[in-house]
Amino acid sequence: MGWLSRFEPVRHGLNETKSSPSGSRDEPKRSSYLPHEETLAAVSTPAETTATGTNSSWRESRVPEFPATPISGIQSLMRSLNDQQRRASTTDSRIALVRAGAGTGKTATIIARCAHLISEGVSPNSIQVLTFTRRSAAEIRERVEEILGPRAYGLNASTFHSWAIGLLRNSEELWGYAGWTVIDADDQVSLFREARGRRPRGFPTAGQIMGVYSLARNVGCRLSEAVKIRLDISEEISAELGPIAREYERQKSLGKYLDYDDILDIVGQHLGGSEPLAAWVAQSFNHLLIDEVQDTNPLQWKIIHALAPHVSLYCVGDDAQSIYGFRGADFESIHNFKDALPEADEFSLTVNYRSTQGILDLSNWVLEQSPLDYNKKLVAARTESSTPRIAEFISDNSSADWIAGQIQQSRDQGEALRDNLILARSGWSARSMERALLERGLPYRFYGGQKLLESAHIRDLLATLRITVNPFDKLAWRRFLTLYPGIGPVKAARITEEQTGIYIDTGGFDFYLLRPPVAILLQELLEARQDPSRSVQRAAYHLIPILKDKYASDWTHRRHDFDLLLELSTDHTSVAEFLEQHVIDPLSSTERTGGPDSDYVVLSTIHSSKGMEANNVYLFKAGPGNFPSEQAKTEQEIEEDRRVLYVALTRAKNSLTVTRTAHHYPPPYTRFRTDFTSLPYFLRKVPHSLWDVVHVPEPRNTFNPPSRKRVPAPPSEQNEVIPEDTYDEVPFDDLPHHDIVPDDIPHEDISFDIAPYVDVPFDDLPHHDTVPDNIPHEGISFDIAPHNTVADDIPYDDVPYNDVPKRSPQNQHPEVSSGALPFSAEQLRAFGITDQ
Repeated sequence: MGWLSRFEPVRHGLNETKSSPSGSRDEPKRSSYLPHEETLAAVSTPAETTATGTNSSWRESRVPEFPATPISGIQSLMRSLNDQQRRASTTDSRIALVRAGAGTGKTATIIARCAHLISEGVSPNSIQVLTFTRRSAAEIRERVEEILGPRAYGLNASTFHSWAIGLLRNSEELWGYAGWTVIDADDQVSLFREARGRRPRGFPTAGQIMGVYSLARNVGCRLSEAVKIRLDISEEISAELGPIAREYERQKSLGKYLDYDDILDIVGQHLGGSEPLAAWVAQSFNHLLIDEVQDTNPLQWKIIHALAPHVSLYCVGDDAQSIYGFRGADFESIHNFKDALPEADEFSLTVNYRSTQGILDLSNWVLEQSPLDYNKKLVAARTESSTPRIAEFISDNSSADWIAGQIQQSRDQGEALRDNLILARSGWSARSMERALLERGLPYRFYGGQKLLESAHIRDLLATLRITVNPFDKLAWRRFLTLYPGIGPVKAARITEEQTGIYIDTGGFDFYLLRPPVAILLQELLEARQDPSRSVQRAAYHLIPILKDKYASDWTHRRHDFDLLLELSTDHTSVAEFLEQHVIDPLSSTERTGGPDSDYVVLSTIHSSKGMEANNVYLFKAGPGNFPSEQAKTEQEIEEDRRVLYVALTRAKNSLTVTRTAHHYPPPYTRFRTDFTSLPYFLRKVPHSLWDVVHVPEPRNTFNPPSRKRVPAPPSEQNEVIPEDTYDEVPFDDLPHHDIVPDDIPHEDISFDIAPYVDVPFDDLPHHDTVPDNIPHEGISFDIAPHNTVADDIPYDDVPYNDVPKRSPQNQHPEVSSGALPFSAEQLRAFGITDQ
């Protein structure tokens, strides 16, 4: 049904049995039915299961469930709003769209809307707020509770995926997915890699296929249409992707897996196809509030549209901040809102309370250069003035050093580190900035970097917990078993098949067939399934000695992550819930460093910075090739990059500094690189009146920058270790440091975009420490296409671009060691450069 029926994948119900193609034991099945009215009547309502809300229509929710008495908190809040915000937050419209420009109080208006409803007598349990990040949901809930106190307890605020998985879990007998577990993007790639098998050169990688398949599901198009959007391949190769997708679905059914897209797809398909089911789900809340509605994709919009007739719908968004097109977000959804819901009333917020007018003038100018009519010109409510700054540098390292120095100076003058926000285009481009902060001893938190549960050592430990939740999880079995010496992939597969077969027959494992250490650990974890904290403690007790040897090179850094993992586990009531919530809403590995009151610099990707603001904002590496990205080819992609820049600029309150590299490579090296002057660039013709140029003196000998003390690699550069003697047996995508190059980039096509290093000793090559010794180095480069996979708060947050920082040894010219040809001493002297 829907998009999936076009590829005819295997879809099963839990109560059915069918022989697998291989003739092995019966596969676990999942349901593909739409519940009938009598089925809905037989199960508890969402309100009974998740919260005590009313089952009446939205209009009846206005009947007070609490006395509607005056509250000083709500009165103070309403007095703090301007007329636009007050009208929008107190409207009686059943369906409302609030167009809120950057810094105009979007979050404050949603908070005021929740507080207004509760003060009017609406039960907080009957209000559901859907956001795109865990951070936004927590902020809304906490601030409403600050205003109203205990009266606000029970307000529901969560991400789309958290809400949807809660719906599936709270009525498992209805949806038919009891015992199924959610897998993350890495596990998805592993399954696609198995389904893909060995293919010739030029065939899409597992990561690329996953990205295309995810796009097709989220936008509701055919797989062949998604291929045309994302990949440049022949029709013959495109035709082979359908069977791969079907095999992927079959493998998911065997392992009882749900992937990230399944969560919304199951709910969206069912709600869109069954009016009784939509009405039944809507009984759990009378008011549905959507934050950042411009970022919804067609699948999420299907859910909203199905629930709209049964609830009061309140949506807030800004078309100029729609920056998630790569994951299927529909830029036009906010423009077509009234066409889809004709009875909607629209409100606008136009007064900016965040930034000075100088910062807004530059932001407005960026939008005015667009061929699209955004019809948006922000006006500052503040009377203070400031002018943005532009600073140019000879290299990314010098730019990062300068920013870190500016922040250190401000701290020495009494300013808090948290007043500084550094924005980077991607996690890759932030690495040199991380190093500069580490060198100066400046604590920081990185939003949008590697997620804690994506780290290899954490995934190793959690594999044991996953087995206790889903005994059919072959990926977890394989990862867990191969930690022990003498157990390789083949033996692990045999043990997995043996134990899952026994589990099907007896409902348990045969521990006598397992090694004593394996059996003891599994027994302890099975007994602690309802205690996540104890499960993490026992798993760590048994596995840390093994993991310490496996990750000996950087164990000092990694071991602290187990303390954070234990801290996170205390917030949950079962291992299943703990694992599921942190797959759906992952936490960055540096997101909880330090105590709650500690002072630190905030470093973030732009995609992860939505909702952030700071007194001082530094936009790092905002040069040609990044705005727009070199990979942005279509008009839609270029315009989305313009909106990415707009989002970055509008995070600043008092001070905005833009940095860029003036000369990516000094002559004569530029002839080996892209001519950046020919690239489109949003900031090339900025009027001089809109910013001040900062002249930063560069070291006289830029080929020999000041010696730096050695610092540990940033957390984002800690990588999984694979024994060197097994490289020949490991697929390229599984090799160490595979996260340096996205999975969806064919390794045979990667090159440093310079002449081949055929005659250069391997140890002298740039990045020789990020490529295994037995991988051919000819023609390797990071001039790559955008990342095509979809992962959370994707971020959804991390889209690698052609800006991977190159590490340079001490006392070497950074450009030479980062990708330029290694010239001889005679050649360097010919250009007036010494080789000392």
